[in-house]
Amino acid sequence: MLFTFLPRSRAALGLPFEKAVVFWGYVASFIVSFGGLVVGTLNGVTIGGSRRLGEFWGAKYLWIPANNAGLYAALLILFSIVGDFLPRWIRSAGCVLGAYILLITQSRMTMLALILTLLFIGYLNSFRSARKKLKYAGFLATIAMLMVPLWYGVLLKIGTFQRLAERTQKDDPTTGRLDTFVDAIDRIKESPFIGHGYMAERSRFENGYLSMAVESGLIGLLAYLLFVAVIVLRTWPMLFWDHDPRAKRIARILLVLTVFLTVRSLGERSHGFQVSDVLSNVWMLLAGYVFIYRARLAQSPVIRRVPAPATSPAPQVSRA
Repeated sequence: MLFTFLPRSRAALGLPFEKAVVFWGYVASFIVSFGGLVVGTLNGVTIGGSRRLGEFWGAKYLWIPANNAGLYAALLILFSIVGDFLPRWIRSAGCVLGAYILLITQSRMTMLALILTLLFIGYLNSFRSARKKLKYAGFLATIAMLMVPLWYGVLLKIGTFQRLAERTQKDDPTTGRLDTFVDAIDRIKESPFIGHGYMAERSRFENGYLSMAVESGLIGLLAYLLFVAVIVLRTWPMLFWDHDPRAKRIARILLVLTVFLTVRSLGERSHGFQVSDVLSNVWMLLAGYVFIYRARLAQSPVIRRVPAPATSPAPQVSRA
């Protein structure tokens, strides 16, 4: 969808590249989230009800596991925040809808990745004016105060938060994912360098990096980590290009998405190349744009104004 509508939206709406990418990322995340919420509500899935938004749809129509639904909800929140060109009511609607679905899905790793990403956004905004710094400091303080009762307060009496705490205490990380980690290490030892191939048997684990190591080997995992490192190293200096506001906006969006998917991959099966159709496409589009932009900038001639050296007048030759 992004590759189909992105050029047309740029031509019809006059949006620059990065705004068109964020716009269609928001639209796609909103459609999936709102559609799942409507069908779920009609079937009695609300906060305190079923954890899986898609289990009532069945495989005949569509299947949305809880972690995938939580991912789209988190993306909706992130696109609402970084899409500062969108109307305020649209951004507010995205944040409210995304937060509500996250409470239904109870996707813990997605919540953790979202919280850390919001802290990173607050850090990025500390580069801005004092007014916006205070605004985001208050926003982060509000998030922190809301998260404390999630684990220790009276909200534990609510079914959703109680089950969330019980799942955290019983399942992970003491038993389920620890055993998964041990199994993944044993699987990697069977073919440590080149892996077992894409979607091989016993290749999907609750850790995107372990899954990649099993499928592509340590060589593929190191290549992926190197790719992420190159993105960060090439993008971070663009945050300080005061002469190019557009480059700063692109760098900010790309780094925010990179932090989110990097943290989330620690506890989910997906990684940057296989996290979701929306996030993977947006992430790769922005990364490719940054690489092309930096390459063109390096090839463009740089004109330096250097004062010409003072020249002494030519000596006078007398003719006898």
